[in-house]
Amino acid sequence: MTRRESQASPLWIPCRARFQAVAVADTLFAPGPIQDTIHVSGSPDSLSDSLTVEIGDTVAASSTITPLAGRPVVFTITTPSIAGPVTLVTSDTAHALVTADTVTTDARGLAAVKVRLIAGPPPDLVEVTASAKRGVSAKLPGSPVTFRVRVQP
Repeated sequence: MTRRESQASPLWIPCRARFQAVAVADTLFAPGPIQDTIHVSGSPDSLSDSLTVEIGDTVAASSTITPLAGRPVVFTITTPSIAGPVTLVTSDTAHALVTADTVTTDARGLAAVKVRLIAGPPPDLVEVTASAKRGVSAKLPGSPVTFRVRVQP
């Protein structure tokens, strides 16, 4: 009687996996001025210039910043603390009261809002913060950016 030994061979299954590199957001900054002035000049409805931030990925080898599209930025009115006299708008025709808004960065990595005076006596100063996170919890370096809009007659 012959003994037959079975030899186990490793199972070989070819597998292809595709990986897509996703740029890591590592900076939030204001590419322009962080201060503005609204001149009321008799009009109860005045609009600020754009309050703009950029989200980017810093390329270490060249120290350049690659703009990142599709990233959420939260803009919040922090002063005045009472809702009503000012609102955040993303359109020049908007008038609804919005004290916090999430804006997605465009293809240039930019997100922006404007401040509009809407009701009641205008405040002397409006402060707006723009903040973003890396992933789900960690604040993005440079976050928050604080904008100051002065209101003058």
